[in-house]
Amino acid sequence: VGRGDTDPPLSVVLDDVGVYYDARRPSRLEQQIAAPHTGAERARAAALAKAWRDGRVSKYNHSREQPPPGAAPFVLVVDQTAGDASIECGLASPASFTRMLDAALDENPGQQVVLKVHPDVIAGRKQAHFDALSVGASSRVVLLASSAHAPALLETAQSVYVVTSQMGFEALLWGRPV
Repeated sequence: VGRGDTDPPLSVVLDDVGVYYDARRPSRLEQQIAAPHTGAERARAAALAKAWRDGRVSKYNHSREQPPPGAAPFVLVVDQTAGDASIECGLASPASFTRMLDAALDENPGQQVVLKVHPDVIAGRKQAHFDALSVGASSRVVLLASSAHAPALLETAQSVYVVTSQMGFEALLWGRPV
């Protein structure tokens, strides 16, 4: 499956209460997460997370595996496309991206920070939140402006910073602090 500009997108969400990315309203998913779970349900969830990792699944499966830029350990910061509905629905704003990058730099002194550009920005379809970095930030930030497959990044990242990107969920499946 490719990007929506080359292949038709397919997404199905069944939720009779709300949608998972809208923090302004409840969703069935939130209710299910908050409910008590049996040992069998927890085991099934762990097996699904393992299958996800073993299959190296990601939202953007068209991307190819490539090693992360620079040396590990690194901190991964994920940009999103400007105007994405999940940003407003996630109670965030464009200023949230500057705060995210500042937090990643402040909370991880001496660590290399990899800033992943969104695939739709790389394809020239949308705008990013980072046009330029300050001199101080640019000395520690490596810009990843290629369609790197997320699992290669998530399995080696020390931690992951997102605003509302699905890569935060994927990072949790890989056991990374978000």
